[in-house]
Amino acid sequence: MIYLFLMFYSLICFVSREMIPLSLMINGYLYIIVMYFVFPYVVAWYIKKTKKNIYYCNKIKKNIYITDALIVKGGLSIYLPINKEAVYAISEKSFKHLTNEELDFLIFHEKAHIIYRDQINNMISFFTVIYVNPIILTFISSLGFVKKYIVIYLIFAVVFYLFLFVLHFYRTRLKEMRADYYASVNTSISTGMSTLQKLSGIYELREKTFNALATHPSVSSRIDYLNKN
Repeated sequence: MIYLFLMFYSLICFVSREMIPLSLMINGYLYIIVMYFVFPYVVAWYIKKTKKNIYYCNKIKKNIYITDALIVKGGLSIYLPINKEAVYAISEKSFKHLTNEELDFLIFHEKAHIIYRDQINNMISFFTVIYVNPIILTFISSLGFVKKYIVIYLIFAVVFYLFLFVLHFYRTRLKEMRADYYASVNTSISTGMSTLQKLSGIYELREKTFNALATHPSVSSRIDYLNKN
């Protein structure tokens, strides 16, 4: 998938090469290399370095790292593209406070992110907003008919850019809901609700008011979603 997207991005850069700064194009390639091929390994290394314990989860046949790393709130999973494997981690606080069934819910939630490839999909989505969309909008602005309605086009471009930006975060929140549902199917809805409540109680999940740029839904909305399913 990433290679097809790189081909798509290369095609857009080629078509727009005369009007788009070379630095923007190169930054796009660097972003993909760093976020897809480098960042996951840095995270995995940090998790293993800060591990307090390891236990084997029979449900997913994987080692789970127990860590006090600040980047792990509740649970975390990271996919390593070169190795084609996933690393799972749970915060030390969560491990101490959750029951075995609730830990299973948390692990299955993280497994869902791996199964649905949320890591790469979120990266591509954000990349599209930050890099691809400006290039396309710049290319459209160079078309002859647009120059006659430049003010209208500028308004459209700003609104469309902001819309895609908000849409990106909205879709990341939906993926959290989907992961909750997957975990509840493999455990139970009541287990999912109690897990989210406990994680909120120990401040591993923060209850938030509505935020259009939040990556996670509020705890109450996640519990309501599970309750309806």
